[in-house]
Amino acid sequence: MIRVAILVDRENLFEALSSRQEGILEDGFLPMSVWGNFNDRILGAIKELSRHESLHHVGTWMFASKRVDLHKEEGKEDIDKEVKFLERMKAIDSLFGFIVRYGVGYKSNGLYHSKGVDVNLVCQMLVGAFEDEYDICVLVSDDDDFIPAVEIVQNFYGKQVYHAGFQGDRLRAACYGNVNCNEGGVFE
Repeated sequence: MIRVAILVDRENLFEALSSRQEGILEDGFLPMSVWGNFNDRILGAIKELSRHESLHHVGTWMFASKRVDLHKEEGKEDIDKEVKFLERMKAIDSLFGFIVRYGVGYKSNGLYHSKGVDVNLVCQMLVGAFEDEYDICVLVSDDDDFIPAVEIVQNFYGKQVYHAGFQGDRLRAACYGNVNCNEGGVFE
């Protein structure tokens, strides 16, 4: 039995989907039906790519940031948007196999910044490899900053990391395999 962990960089994923104007609803979220089928679609792609008959899903960790700087003087629109975001994350967290982990987000000079999301994801990837919790890790992101962690997990712990994304050529090249999200199916 091959154990598979899925790690999702939410901000990176939504940036990629938004730039393609694919699958995102008017309210800025993917339909819950996408998340309901997400694990099965990723595992199906990994099963086909890896040629392993029996896969065991150990969990899907979604890494996101939540605002820490919202105050009553903040615009009602920002507060309502964050409340809706947290409700959506709670709904995803309640789906079987999903675990949502948060970094912090804040606005500065009109720009949104997040801190701790990538570090949390890397820690989960490394601890999971060190504790031998998975055989295959699927990284849903196009962020090249994950390349050192991917190399450590593969070279020192003998795990396979599959890239699931839209571009990220350098990240894709560093990974053992690739689930090409451009071909559809995963986020429909």
